[in-house]
Amino acid sequence: MPKNFKTGDSVILKSGNKMMTVDYLTKTGLYNCRWYEGMALKEATFNPEDLLLKNRKHG
Repeated sequence: MPKNFKTGDSVILKSGNKMMTVDYLTKTGLYNCRWYEGMALKEATFNPEDLLLKNRKHG
C-alpha cells in the first residue's frame, strides 16, 4: 500500500473501519483527513503508517 496519499484518496485507519478522505499533507508529514459522524464533519491528522488506502482518487 502506498504511503504517499493524494488529496481525495479514501483511507481507513489500520485499527478501525471509519472511511475518511485525505485533505492534505501537513508540514510535519502527517495527513489531515476528514469524515462525517452523523451530520458533523470531523477532521484529524494521522501518521501515514497508520492509514490504509481504500480508493485512489483519479485525476
